[in-house]
Amino acid sequence: MSGAWDIATASSLGTGVAKTTINGGANLTKPTQAVNLVETVPYTVSSGAYTAGESIALTAYLDSFSVDLLPKRMIVPPVQAGLGTLINIVAPILEAYECNTGLQEGATSQFIVSGQAQVANTVAPLMGMALHYSTTPPIDQNTSTINLMMKVALQLQQQMQETISQSMTVCG
Repeated sequence: MSGAWDIATASSLGTGVAKTTINGGANLTKPTQAVNLVETVPYTVSSGAYTAGESIALTAYLDSFSVDLLPKRMIVPPVQAGLGTLINIVAPILEAYECNTGLQEGATSQFIVSGQAQVANTVAPLMGMALHYSTTPPIDQNTSTINLMMKVALQLQQQMQETISQSMTVCG
């Protein structure tokens, strides 16, 4: 297995609450050999001194017109407000959101990465997103679960047959 990361460059979401395309307004193009979008990691970046009493609450969006992808909506870990002015203190928790989405090998599929502030801030927050790709196809959770259940059922059947044959030997 090999993988790759792609970064949607942190872009300003403005001081309002409108949905904004990040990465300078450009879509991200997946590597041609990637067959799996494993996960996304949205992040917040400081653009200067934040105003006292204003938390940073952002939502990240991932969409595509070229991949069979249900639109993803992710809550970016928030930055709590303080009593004083905050200067470049944003070191948020990074949280990965699993996608496990199959991609077509050789295709140049594109992703639209957007962000939206949930609170209008005096200083515009910046938001970016990392996308993790892999050359290993996604795991079909349903198939894995069914295979595991079949394996357990087969083991139980073998144990029952052994118990029955032992019982017949003792009784016979």
